[in-house]
Amino acid sequence: MTASGIFLAGHVPAGGLDDAHAVTKMDGTFVTAMRQLYWKDDHPSGYKTKIDELIAAGKFEMVESKEFKRGVPGGVGLFAEMESILVVLKKISE
Repeated sequence: MTASGIFLAGHVPAGGLDDAHAVTKMDGTFVTAMRQLYWKDDHPSGYKTKIDELIAAGKFEMVESKEFKRGVPGGVGLFAEMESILVVLKKISE
């Protein structure tokens, strides 16, 4: 399963990661990317905290995470160049 552009303010809340787990097949891979600013333990969005909880509960394992830049140099608003993170998770239990 792939999700891009949905985990950000005003879109899918952190609880949507439970749904991502539910629809990912056993041993399947869930891939998502988000702006780096959301990938903080204390961020109000709770995305990183929720992923950490799913990993601690033995539902997903982290396959890879990678920081990268997205957007256009000199771009404006949502199209501005920004730090982002790619997260690859494998479903290991129901």
